[in-house]
Amino acid sequence: MTPRFLKEQCAQKADAQNLWGKYQECNDRVNSRSNTAETCEEELIDYLHVLDKCVTKDLFKRLK
Repeated sequence: MTPRFLKEQCAQKADAQNLWGKYQECNDRVNSRSNTAETCEEELIDYLHVLDKCVTKDLFKRLK
């Protein structure tokens, strides 16, 4: 299995889907405004953290 395949599998998990939804909502909100300081950085980092945690767990199992 490649890291990309693992990442795609992890992205389908409920916790990742939930965080992706929150990021998308934030992104839509920011894009609907002409002047905002909001960046959605926190939502994106939370999503990437969940993906990385999932991928590394499975990846290191396979590297042993």
